[in-house]
Amino acid sequence: MDGLQAVKIIKNDPRTATIPIMMYTSQEGELYVGQARALGAVGVLPKQVAPADVSKVLFQLHLLEDRRDARPSVLQPLAPRVDSSGGDEAAGAAAPPAAAAALDQAAARLARRPAWASAWMALSTIATAALVLALALLWGQGRELEGLRARLAVAESAIAAIDARATERAAAFEVVRNALQALLAAAPVPAAATAGSDAALIQRIPSVAALDGLDAPRVLPVGYGEAPFAGARLDALRALAAGLEQHGASGVVHVTSYTADFCLAGNASEGYSLAPDDLPANSCDVTGNPHDDSLRGPQRESRAFAEFVAALPGRSHRTLSVVTREAGRSRALVAYPTGADTSAAQWNATAASNQRVEISFTPRPPSP
Repeated sequence: MDGLQAVKIIKNDPRTATIPIMMYTSQEGELYVGQARALGAVGVLPKQVAPADVSKVLFQLHLLEDRRDARPSVLQPLAPRVDSSGGDEAAGAAAPPAAAAALDQAAARLARRPAWASAWMALSTIATAALVLALALLWGQGRELEGLRARLAVAESAIAAIDARATERAAAFEVVRNALQALLAAAPVPAAATAGSDAALIQRIPSVAALDGLDAPRVLPVGYGEAPFAGARLDALRALAAGLEQHGASGVVHVTSYTADFCLAGNASEGYSLAPDDLPANSCDVTGNPHDDSLRGPQRESRAFAEFVAALPGRSHRTLSVVTREAGRSRALVAYPTGADTSAAQWNATAASNQRVEISFTPRPPSP
């Protein structure tokens, strides 16, 4: 790019717009100088530089004080003297002694000044200007480094929050598992039961009364973009139904889906996806769930899920049935973060906890 394009880019970037720019170029002419100043440059310093030009540049950058003052000049016009005959003397009349002495002193100073002094002053001025420009560049780079450090701190905070939630969930799961094992400790284990499977745990429930005591529903997560009644939710429903059929239970299995709001990037024409983790949550293109909101009726379940629900009553001799329900955003398990420094990673981790399917069983009272 040329110098004018560089000035335009620097001035259009908020991070560097306040840095003063003095162009040092071989271009000349009032047109080029006018274009440079219109784009935001303080001025133009030609490469064939004169000491006076450098002083003018430093004055424009407020790096050199204004040497102009209101003191009268030592050079004063002389009034012609009138002779006794009434006529003026010649124009070459001598100056008053004080003015003549001042002129002699100025001439003596100019005569004593060595030739290299002007060149040394010009080089010193150029070196000062170069130092100022270098310091301005380092200042801009320091600001950019501070921005990178701030974004890194946000990312580390998001990772720490995710790790903390994972630890809490692991502890909660362990409590539930220990309680379930204590409840089933006295029940006989069928030989066909496989240790560690959902069917094995359900087969160890000794009676329908025990099933009635398990009033806490099983919570299964649903990722963004997934159909709620499909995948792992269907596998868990099959395992529960198998255990209920084996024990001759009678009742209704309730399968309820809950929707969460995610921090998304994209647009309506090209679609949405989860926003980058380091993006601030208040900068998301959309905070919601356009994919889940677009699903209607059969679109929310897989074909295998629908076939299983339809076949279960006949297979269980009308003792078991499945009821599905869409609860939307009616109940959130985890409160969404409200801090101004919340990242997209923190927000979407909360949304992943709230978008779920809950499976519970309601026994049917025995007939008289």
